[in-house]
Amino acid sequence: ADTPPLNKVSVMDSLTDPALSPDVNSAFAATLVGSGQCESHDFSREVQADDPDPLVNTATAIYEVGDDFGNRLEASDDHTVNLFQPDISVVKTGDDLSKVGDTVNYTIKVCNDSSADTPPLNKVSVTDSLTGPALSPDVNSAFAATLVGAGQCESHDFSREVQADDPDPLVNTATAIYEVGNDFGNRLEASDDHTVNLFQPDISVVKTGDELSKVGDTVNYTIKVCNDSSADTPPLNKVSVTDSLTDPALSPDVDSA
Repeated sequence: ADTPPLNKVSVMDSLTDPALSPDVNSAFAATLVGSGQCESHDFSREVQADDPDPLVNTATAIYEVGDDFGNRLEASDDHTVNLFQPDISVVKTGDDLSKVGDTVNYTIKVCNDSSADTPPLNKVSVTDSLTGPALSPDVNSAFAATLVGAGQCESHDFSREVQADDPDPLVNTATAIYEVGNDFGNRLEASDDHTVNLFQPDISVVKTGDELSKVGDTVNYTIKVCNDSSADTPPLNKVSVTDSLTDPALSPDVDSA
């Protein structure tokens, strides 16, 4: 209790780029509080991308004994902040080729690519860009409220019927938004798209022949089957080619030709 006043030389913190805010040294009074008492202040700093993990920083106080004694007193203490790295990714896969009226099957996978020390990631939404109709079942409802742990993925299967007015190619995007738990509140967003090539299968038949004949004469016909499909259509395999004439039928056999 009989110690003379302690006059501040400096109170510093080792963190820079940026430093703590407000300025550490300026926050502390020129003379330290009396014996048995403490002076404290609150500071903050935004974590930088190039900060080390863990983030260790040291506060150092230097005071000088007053009344011309001049002795310098120095003390320090450090603090460690564990930095986690939250991250997610989305992978969307599905059928590569389809056509109007067919069902396209998709898989949407959301992966937790965070460091192992990351708090839980809570779902904000998982959506898909396709509408009229949307994927079935409902995309957002399929995913759990909290994403699986670091290094794991959650995936679900969906389907949708190709519509007559769908664009070709049919491109759609799955987007996932999650929020870091434990009151951190950071939002993470990732997306991935998938393209389905839509082909347009079509055929036409043209039948020509003699226009005038009589009993006992031979009538000559030509049957032409055309592939009017888009160029990306898979091969068209014959089911049958028939003609309505019988007793006798056309010769040679139409289907075999």
